[in-house]
Amino acid sequence: MPPFVAHFPPSTVTVAESQADSADFAARVVELINQARWENGRLPPLKRQEDLDAAAAYHSQDMAVDDYFSHDSYNRVNGELKFERYWYERVSSYYSGWSTLGECIAAGYTSPRSAVDAWLNSPPHRAILLGENYTEIGSGYYSGAGTYGTYWTTDFGNRFGVYPLVINREAISTTQRDVSLYVYGAGWAAQMRFRNETGEWSVWEPYSPDRAWTLSCGNGQKTVYVELRNGSEVRSASDSILLDGEEYRLVVESDGEVVFLYDVEADRLVPASPWTVRVVNGGTGCEEMEWEADWEGDWFTVSPVSGTTPSTLSIVPTDFPTDTLGVYTGTLTVTARPPAGGSVASRSLSLRLHVVAHVDQTFLPLVMKGRR
Repeated sequence: MPPFVAHFPPSTVTVAESQADSADFAARVVELINQARWENGRLPPLKRQEDLDAAAAYHSQDMAVDDYFSHDSYNRVNGELKFERYWYERVSSYYSGWSTLGECIAAGYTSPRSAVDAWLNSPPHRAILLGENYTEIGSGYYSGAGTYGTYWTTDFGNRFGVYPLVINREAISTTQRDVSLYVYGAGWAAQMRFRNETGEWSVWEPYSPDRAWTLSCGNGQKTVYVELRNGSEVRSASDSILLDGEEYRLVVESDGEVVFLYDVEADRLVPASPWTVRVVNGGTGCEEMEWEADWEGDWFTVSPVSGTTPSTLSIVPTDFPTDTLGVYTGTLTVTARPPAGGSVASRSLSLRLHVVAHVDQTFLPLVMKGRR
């Protein structure tokens, strides 16, 4: 497929941002484009690629310093612009082995959001941002020079035989260890496996583009590796994300309110088995948290009354009148302290028991749909 370019006319509003913002602005452009791809048909996220980044950063700076606005590269000599090379020659000098290239440029826009919105509102640019022939992306931003003050370049590409891995649609950071992965490789890969940093590889599994994954413990830059296999041929990829969240966060896993029903006529408790609740550390650290359970209400028991994360406690209705209709309420509170001596955290669940004369049970029919 031939290269595809689109430039957006410079905005009349200009502002000079510090160059310290350049890296953050460029990363934010990638986030916003992947967000737009998700919101418009859940298109696969693009992997940020360092060579495309370099090509885009160079062009944004070159347009600003030599004061021009064009995809092709120029040099200003004695005040006059002299053609240097075509845009795809510039990108190719950084990014080799490509099968598809695309580029969007803009000038004068004051934020990543305004630049991306302008591209999305222009059909030629939108076609590139939402293009399904790209797998990788690079972004460059420069400010403080040139007629328009701010210059934006985003380069898009796809390389033969390269299958990127993308964490959380290429978000800059996350506060949770649980992330989503997107793995390119459809049509080639038969199996895949993963690991964190220097950890153990997971078992080989059938290829699928979407995969839930858990990052390694503790805050910091995290890297996930993937290997794709087709017969004896193996190809690899990786992606990184900043994990920056609470190290210790008490989570009591339930649906918020626990409800029991007792059917007097049938002498039956619903649910019949104890209600189990998992107590876990939902933070980024992996050390255990010691917890204790306390409750209000005399119609149920809780066991165990203490433990360490992760663990499970059970709630069992007991010692309540089985011949008197009514509603019984209670509260379960789990309290824990981080191992490093941080502040105490607690989580509460509301409990209810309905003693009723009769419970009617209804079952919906099974519905199936197939294609001929």
